Amino acid sequence: NAAASAWEFRHRFWIFGVWFWISFSVYRIDHQNLGQSFAEFLCGFAHREATAADLRLVFLAGVLLAILAAAIRTWATAYIRPEVMVDGDLHTHTLVAEGPYRFVRNPLYLGTNLLALGYSLLASRLGAVLLVAGVFLFNYRIILREERELTRWRRVRITSA
Repeated sequence: NAAASAWEFRHRFWIFGVWFWISFSVYRIDHQNLGQSFAEFLCGFAHREATAADLRLVFLAGVLLAILAAAIRTWATAYIRPEVMVDGDLHTHTLVAEGPYRFVRNPLYLGTNLLALGYSLLASRLGAVLLVAGVFLFNYRIILREERELTRWRRVRITSA
């Protein structure tokens, strides 16, 4: 089963933190920054060398992506109770369908994925791959756990009705 365990769900904040730390620690192996590599790649299409301004533009794009991610997560958090946000237990007794939840199944996970993409420009090339792949896959495993619990709760509710 690919779904996250109860322990993983309860400690997801720390798991994400450790994964970010591991991803940025890869600079010891791969010293080339992804943002710099990306700026050089883009400037290659114009047949010119990347400048410091090009690198700043790439990093600005990463910062804007991180700000967008934080805004989405903040907006999503405003629609769920604070105790649900900080609780390690899975809450399947209510389904939120207001605010950003009208447009996206879980905007908190979307925000986390966008945050990983924005931060990946600051990591090494290998670290960026680890960061994005790790965050996306772990989010997917958490989603599988939530869906399993929601399905179970729905069956119990339908059966008892």
